[in-house]
Order: sequence, then structure tokens, then C-alpha cells
Amino acid sequence: MLKESYLILSDGKSAHTLKWAKELVKYYDIYVMSLNGFSDELRILLGDSKVIEYHVPVNVSGGNIGVLKSVGFVKKLIHTIRPAIINAHYITSYGTVACLAAFIAGYKGKFVLSAWGTDILVTPWKNKLYYYLTRFVLNHAHLVTSDAEFMSDKIREIAPNAKVMTFPFGVEKIPDMEYSDKDDALFFSNRALEPNYNIYSVIKMFYELYKKDNSLQLVIAHNGTQKEYLMSLVESFGLSENVDFVGYLSAQDMADYYKRSRYFISIPTSDSTSVSLLEAMACGCIPIVSDLPANKEWIVDGENGIIYKNGTLNLDAVDPHLVYERNREIIRDRAIWSDSVVDFKNILENL
Repeated sequence: MLKESYLILSDGKSAHTLKWAKELVKYYDIYVMSLNGFSDELRILLGDSKVIEYHVPVNVSGGNIGVLKSVGFVKKLIHTIRPAIINAHYITSYGTVACLAAFIAGYKGKFVLSAWGTDILVTPWKNKLYYYLTRFVLNHAHLVTSDAEFMSDKIREIAPNAKVMTFPFGVEKIPDMEYSDKDDALFFSNRALEPNYNIYSVIKMFYELYKKDNSLQLVIAHNGTQKEYLMSLVESFGLSENVDFVGYLSAQDMADYYKRSRYFISIPTSDSTSVSLLEAMACGCIPIVSDLPANKEWIVDGENGIIYKNGTLNLDAVDPHLVYERNREIIRDRAIWSDSVVDFKNILENL
């Protein structure tokens, strides 16, 4: 039996896009159109004929009027592939392009939007143009996916009639590991080195802990525009021997740090359900997270993690053994990615 064709419009270099494609390819004939290229792994997964690029720089902070140049290209792509499903990821860029191209092409299939976070939580609230554009696109979707109830509520606030399906961007499986794999002195942060993620505050938090115990270690993964500033901050605090900037990590190296780290720190100003939080929980880490609605869908302060408020932190508020077992159980029950995609597929079939 031939698989239905399924066109994804998304960032072809993103691990998120790869994760969607790896699971959906089990059920559909997957094509991916990207405005900024593809990872080697995605090319290998799908083959060169099914990864289609139209290069336009996309800035997650907004100002992406240039992406509209791709509408005509996507319209022709729709006529060529004739997808049963179009799934645009990141609503204020790819979603807008897909919506306009589908309308011009007279597309009669299923149109799905997948929200990633700032496209709902930040961009629509910048000005009326973004707000009404987002509402227009949401109102034309058959289904909108969201990874947090908080974000789903925001979607319904913008477009009350939108059909929203909420499921976390979960993990592939619970890692095979033991409690003894953990290093009680190791803290891990892997959010982007950008203002929203408050890595400055992560370093200051660690500095206060270091003053009480200079055996502690902090690993900071990822890159970003603030890297040089943050490295100079570490040096000014005298933490160069205790803080390690490791840059982008392979999936295996990332998994190794999750397994070894006792604490995982993620304190952004704005966020939906963070994949890295779920991955850290699957490895039994103690999460230290900002006081955000999406985080509180997963973390109960003092039970399975610590909600960081007002610059205060008490590591003794949680029992590491209980957190290890509880967080792995939560992920096993609520955040296995393959289970979520099966539910998503069943919803699609009944639209």
C-alpha cells in the first residue's frame, strides 16, 4: 500500500524537524521544504529528492517579510507533490508561507500547523500586524499542534475556533542508566547563549553555590551571541576552572551529560515545554527551572525539581533519589515521542 505524501515546511537544520521526520516517515511519504538548508542526517533519512531548499534567511526575532518570496515556489511544490497533508512548523514564518501558497494553489488536503514557542508566546504580541497575521493563519488550519497547555491556551486566545492538539515534544525512550551514574557536583545548562535564556543568571546562581562548595562544576553547552560576554563573566568571577563552555554537542555527547549531571538548569524568560527539560527528566536530573506556566506543567517545586524564584535557590529542598525515580516515571507515562505521534496520526485520519 502506497503511503500518503506529507509535506513538512520547517527549518531543515533543526533537530526538531529531524525528530518529526524520523517518526512520521514510518507512516507517510515525507518531503521537507526548508528556507535555510538541511542537516546531513535529514538528507540521509529522506534522500536528496525529498529535501527541497529555497534559501531565505529566517530570524526568530521577527522581521521576516523576505520569506514571502518563497510563496510562489511552495505553490509549485504543492502542485508537483500533491501532498495529502501540509504541516508547517513555526507559525509566523513557515505557517504564513504555507497558508498563502495553499490558498493560491487551491489546495484541498489537510493543513496542519505546529507551534514551537515564540511564534505564539512572543511574536504575535509585538504589534497588531503580527497578531492578525497569526490569527489569519491559525484560522485556516485544520489542526494546530502545541507542546504545552499554556501555549494551547494562547493559541485559543488568538483564534478561539482553532482545533488544538497538545502533546509534548518528548523523548524516544527512557535511557538505560543507573542512579549511580550521577555526579552530585555536576550542573548542566544547554540552552542557547541568547538573552531570553538568562545564562548570565545561571552563572551567577552557580557562583553563589561555588562559594559554599568549590568542588562544583558547571557545563554550559550551545552557542549564541552572548558567548564572549558570558566567558568573560566566568573569568571575572574566578570560575574558569569550574565552568566549561562546550559549544554544540552531538546527540551522544548531550545524552552523556544528561546522564552524568545531577542538576539541569533552564531559566528562560519565555518558553513553552522545553525538549531539553524532558530529556533531562528522562535521565533523572534535578531540574532547576524558571517560574513559567509551561515548566509548572512538569515540575512541582520541592517534589521533582526546583522552581527558581527571586534569585533564591535551596538544593536541599528535594531528595535526589526520589527525583531520579519520579522524573523518569513522569516521562515514561507522559512524554514518549512515538506514542504522541501515533495519537497525532489518529487525529489526522479522523479530520
